[in-house]
Amino acid sequence: MELIEGAPLSEHFSSLKEKSERFSEARVWDIFIQITLALRYLHKEKHIVHRDLSPNNIMLGENDKVTISESNTGATLPEGN
Repeated sequence: MELIEGAPLSEHFSSLKEKSERFSEARVWDIFIQITLALRYLHKEKHIVHRDLSPNNIMLGENDKVTISESNTGATLPEGN
């Protein structure tokens, strides 16, 4: 297991809400694309479905680097999926 630098996406949402601010559209797309590619990798390459994806286990690090944290709720797909 490795230490994940950054804060959960949920904390970023709370911080922005307190300041009455929003993510820019470009930032949302960047984060969305990283999440999508990470999930595709887990599904296609590792045959894992993350069954508890939420803002609490999507970490944003430096330069908005996305890391999906594991909560032991993944399911392994049968071969061929």
